[in-house]
Amino acid sequence: MKFKRMKKADLPSFIKELMSKGIVVGPVRKPGGGYTFEVLSEESELALDYVASQTPPKKFLFPPKEILLEFYDSEVKPVFPEGGFIFFGLHPCDINALLIIDKVLTSNYEDPYYKARKEGLTIIGVDCKPEETCFCESLGTFKVEEGFDIFLRESGNYYYAYIATSKGESLTGSPIFEEISEEEARRVEEESYARYKGMVKVKVEGLPQRVDELFEQEDFWKPLGDKCLGCGNCTMVCPICVCFNVVDEVNADLKSGRRVRTWDACTLPAFSLVAGGLNFRPKILQRIRNWYYDKFKIFPDEVGRLGCVGCGRCVKYCPAGIDIREEIARMWGEKP
Repeated sequence: MKFKRMKKADLPSFIKELMSKGIVVGPVRKPGGGYTFEVLSEESELALDYVASQTPPKKFLFPPKEILLEFYDSEVKPVFPEGGFIFFGLHPCDINALLIIDKVLTSNYEDPYYKARKEGLTIIGVDCKPEETCFCESLGTFKVEEGFDIFLRESGNYYYAYIATSKGESLTGSPIFEEISEEEARRVEEESYARYKGMVKVKVEGLPQRVDELFEQEDFWKPLGDKCLGCGNCTMVCPICVCFNVVDEVNADLKSGRRVRTWDACTLPAFSLVAGGLNFRPKILQRIRNWYYDKFKIFPDEVGRLGCVGCGRCVKYCPAGIDIREEIARMWGEKP
């Protein structure tokens, strides 16, 4: 890894240079409050002081709705998207989330649509100011060692650049960047880690085994099932969940149409609905239990990491006020 820095005043010119090289996606302020990731039309739109966006940046690699193919009679034409995105301003938790998604969508089976969107992807991360709902310290996801080309940390009048790839070296080759010592860079890094102290602690060691032990104990899941609305919000705001549904939309001529993939959620009733009208998870209790089991047992078994990065979005945007940190505490018999 190499280390450089640039003056904060030079950030707009750096963004402008990036916009000349590709499609820059970054955090912007929403008119009604909050933040979202969008394609930047000008450098002034970027809001690096943002707190976690409601919808995670995964939506550009795995969109809420996308056309997989189009058909007319017996002719079928796959529709592959283009890539070339430059993600600017991703927090460590979201970079870690993309690393996990990558394992899910490329390990046993390579999703060609995800692969096409990821082609040429550049990731420039930035340190964050954690919210009350965050618990990334407990999962170790407030740190990131891979999955980015450049990572920026703010200190004084500078952004310190931690350069992990040859692409990152090329992008920081302009005169606005000056080289610094590793000692100085590591000092700034340690200073940035200090802001994560004091977060609510969540015990994750041994969690896969604990969730497995509790799975059949409906008395444990009942309070959660009684509270959950089954709305799917936790899945839609999660930076890792990638469950989907596929439907064929046929035009009025009954000859042409398209195959569409959309986000789905295991907490929604139709997710477990199969042919014949059978629903093998008819109760909310069963569906929200599956959500927890998937994140804390299936993910570790299949990809070697928990299906959670502690971003706190599911806590912040749950209309029923369910706090995943409190539910994990209950699993250990602790008072939330």
